[in-house]
Amino acid sequence: MKTTISLFLIAITVVASEPLVPINELGTGTFHGFIGGLYANGSNEPHAAHAQALRERRARIQPLDAEGKPSATGRIVIAGVGASVCRQIFAQLERRGTETPGIHPAITFVNCASGGADVNKITEDRYWQRAEQAFAARGVSARQVQVVWYQSDELRDQRDDFPGRPQRLQAALAQQMKLIAQHFPNAQLCYHSARHTTAFMPDDDGKAKHAEPRPYHVGWAVKWFIESPENGGHGTPLSTWATYFWTQADKPRADGYQWSSAMNVKDGVHLTEVGQQRVAKELCDFWSRDAFASSWFTDSVSHTSTKAISGSSP
Repeated sequence: MKTTISLFLIAITVVASEPLVPINELGTGTFHGFIGGLYANGSNEPHAAHAQALRERRARIQPLDAEGKPSATGRIVIAGVGASVCRQIFAQLERRGTETPGIHPAITFVNCASGGADVNKITEDRYWQRAEQAFAARGVSARQVQVVWYQSDELRDQRDDFPGRPQRLQAALAQQMKLIAQHFPNAQLCYHSARHTTAFMPDDDGKAKHAEPRPYHVGWAVKWFIESPENGGHGTPLSTWATYFWTQADKPRADGYQWSSAMNVKDGVHLTEVGQQRVAKELCDFWSRDAFASSWFTDSVSHTSTKAISGSSP
């Protein structure tokens, strides 16, 4: 019996020591037996039913008035929903996002994020009351929100088990999307980037709730939610990937993406001014170039034409 327990503990230790690999580098490889890739079947690109759903959703995006009705003088609002890092990024987008070359003139960024707003606090009424204040300050309404960028985590969950932790967060994400649909009834798309690594956190910082592997696990929660039947159902926005953030500390990924300690302040979680500007630009670059986003984010294709070709590829 003692031998059996010892072997079991050894097996647990081996599994726990499996290195963290960026999800988009795994492809059809596995992490703890789970296939990688940002999308199903080890792919890093939308395909099959998800790609078709993206075509359908992008075709619906057009300038809306304050009542949520189509209007040539309306707005296409992109709202940031999440916690403090999301708030930092959207503060930059509110200031500089509309300077992006070729951006559609109807685009308006609204920072609805709030410091400390994990998935639990986002369910509170006061979170959404602050969001309403953000809309008023920008001269738009919640009914004009058609695109969301979401970034948060479950900071009360102190367990680091895999796949348990990301599975619990996946369930929380499903509820978050229902909340977004409730408050933003015209939201079509919700973009996710997961979290940057917190490998640069000081050992004595005391912020265990942000320590690895928890930021890494967020990526798996997002991936699994995107692949789930719940994604986009019951009037909720369709979730999909924007840029995927996580890296092995400052090691360059296979796609060339690299993070560094210079992007973080001393706590290893929040972003420096340089980091904020960089990530804001990365998101705008993504929306400008992505085959499923450029038609509504840029002014190069009219929305009338977009609707006419919504069934075509990509």
